[in-house]
Amino acid sequence: MSGEAGIEEANQAEGAHDHGDHEHDEHEEGPPPALDWIEAFGNHFRASVHVHLEKGEEREMLPWLQLSAELDPHSIEAYTVAAYWLAERLGKVDEAEQFLRQGLRANPKNPDILNELGSLYFKHRHDPDHARNLWKLALRRWNEVEKPKEKPNDFLLDRILGGLFQVELQQGHTNQAIEYLEQMKAASPKPDQIQKKIDELKSSQAH
Repeated sequence: MSGEAGIEEANQAEGAHDHGDHEHDEHEEGPPPALDWIEAFGNHFRASVHVHLEKGEEREMLPWLQLSAELDPHSIEAYTVAAYWLAERLGKVDEAEQFLRQGLRANPKNPDILNELGSLYFKHRHDPDHARNLWKLALRRWNEVEKPKEKPNDFLLDRILGGLFQVELQQGHTNQAIEYLEQMKAASPKPDQIQKKIDELKSSQAH
């Protein structure tokens, strides 16, 4: 599939709407409080990368990340880290989305960027349907790109499945949420913790 075709498919799956060219301050506090145990899991990873910069320092780093992305448009971390700072630390959600879409144009099959877009739509746009479409596309791309590898990125898979779990649980689709937990358990280093959550959800259904 060509890059343009991949972008078109992504846009169709996402609902194909943009937010134009519109334009949390903390110091060593990590990301905002987790909404639940799935988000806490993702925040644990993010905190190890992002917590030691003040707001002013983050602003200074963003141009360097932009330059890094321009010099190496396949540097996925440049897009995801910059988007994290823009959305979570500086409150610039539109700019974060634009940066991620820039990354998606250069890397139309990348599941990490699609996952970040899904998270942005879920947490900041409050658009669970669009987030679900993005995360489903991210999961499909993960299966295409990562699954065949000798050492696939299972952590990214957990984050994608965790996002889908949150959407379905929020929408009251408990059976679908449990299905995503079952997929997470199969690749998780802590299957017992996930099984406990599955048991809790099944128990709540029975009452």
